[in-house]
Amino acid sequence: MTSIGSGFLFLSVIWFTAEDVARFYLGADSELLELSATALLFFFYATPLMGLNLVVANLFQAIAKPNQATVISLARGFVFVALGVILLPALFPTNGIWQVSCLPRALPRR
Repeated sequence: MTSIGSGFLFLSVIWFTAEDVARFYLGADSELLELSATALLFFFYATPLMGLNLVVANLFQAIAKPNQATVISLARGFVFVALGVILLPALFPTNGIWQVSCLPRALPRR
């Protein structure tokens, strides 16, 4: 519950301050600000589920079920990222690439 609650808290903060956070790092370029604020929102939509995923994987590891923990970790770190890179831009041409950024980081980005 704590991981999900803190994920929603961070999502709420970014929901209301995404443009301010982007402006802090980028200055006053309005086109880039809008793009960055959108990217921040899409990334932070995943924070509640990312926390839950980590807790469940650690739970399986703690109760000596390494196979389940490994499957969850690999799915989070590779399978979902690969599927997202392939499917989301095709399904959602405008914002699909930002939805891929919601997936946990497993592949290096440029």
